[in-house]
Amino acid sequence: MSAARSRNRTIHPVSLGLLGLAGIATLAAGFWPVDASVPPAPPGPPPLDLAALAAAETGAAVAAPVFDPERRPWTARGSRADLTAEAAPPTMLSVRGILIEAGARRALVSDGTGAPAWLAPGEGQGAWRLVSVEPEAVVVADAGRRYTLAYLGAPVALRPSPRHPGPDAPGLRPTLGPGEAPSRPEAAPVPLRAVAPVRLIAIDPPGR
Repeated sequence: MSAARSRNRTIHPVSLGLLGLAGIATLAAGFWPVDASVPPAPPGPPPLDLAALAAAETGAAVAAPVFDPERRPWTARGSRADLTAEAAPPTMLSVRGILIEAGARRALVSDGTGAPAWLAPGEGQGAWRLVSVEPEAVVVADAGRRYTLAYLGAPVALRPSPRHPGPDAPGLRPTLGPGEAPSRPEAAPVPLRAVAPVRLIAIDPPGR
């Protein structure tokens, strides 16, 4: 019993000392505040000055819409008027008559712009030329392409003619001077064959 009492007497002062230290720590915490706040963020980029940007603008974006073709300088080849103009309608050719007699071959060709004209191989209008005349069809060449026109057949469309043809483009009826013969610069050689004379002339073609 005496040993237990002596042990209790020894522990008691230690407990009081710990309580005293805890009280002192509490008082120190009250007089010494701890800064637990988050450190401030670093400064970011300054805000955009819209007024300064508007003052520095050259005015091109305001003067014309973004998708306006006039906004950018013209860089395409050729004039703007030629590229933006509407394409000319295609040439429509049809054969209304065929004449093959004594080595002479001619076709009554209509381009839809006026009265039909009798043409021989090598003659034509603009870029197209009559190449050959056969008893039932006519062959026409235009810009390296060939078209077959059937006698009294449906009109055949050629590719669109140039928008600005040259001033020396020949007409459908070439003008000849006194004693001049029609020139045939692109006439294909026509072999002479022993064939009976052929006259296919539509005085009043159907549908006209």
